Amino acid sequence: LTNDRFLSPEDSESSPGAPPAEPPLLAKLRVDRAGVNIHVDRGAFMECYARIMMRFTRLTMHQREKLEAVRRASVAVLLAPAGGGKTFVAVQRVVQVLNEDPDATVLFVARNEALALFVCKWLVIASRKSAEHVVERVHVLVAPFSSGPRRVHVEAAGGRR
Repeated sequence: LTNDRFLSPEDSESSPGAPPAEPPLLAKLRVDRAGVNIHVDRGAFMECYARIMMRFTRLTMHQREKLEAVRRASVAVLLAPAGGGKTFVAVQRVVQVLNEDPDATVLFVARNEALALFVCKWLVIASRKSAEHVVERVHVLVAPFSSGPRRVHVEAAGGRR
C-alpha cells in the first residue's frame, strides 16, 4: 500500500509541524470568558453546517486536480486542515465510483458517526439517486473501529423505511 499525500500540509496556512492557528473568536473567548458559560448544541450546528455544505456542487480547480490524482491512485489519503475540502473531494470520488460500476460497494471511514451519516446524506444529494439506492452500496466504519463496518438504513418520518 502506498500513502499518497494529495492535500498536503503545505496547502494550509499553518507551518509544517506547528499546531493549527487558533480561530480569532476562540482566542477572544479565552481572554474574555470570565463568568461566561458557553454551550454548543452540536445537533443544531450539524444541521446548519449540512444545509450550508449541501449548497456546494462545484469543485475548485485545486479540488479537481486532487480528485483526478485520487482517481488514478490505488490508495489515497487526503490531508488538509479543517475546511480544506477533503470530504467534498471524497464524496465526489465515491459518486464517480458508484456511477461507473453498478456492482461497486464503498466503505467510508470516519472518526464519528455524525460525519459518516452526513456523508451518506451528501452522497444521496450528489448522486441524484434514491437514498435506498445509495445506502445499499455504502458501508461506514466509525469509532470504535473494532465494531466493524455498518450498513446505513433509511427511515422515513415515523420510523418506517
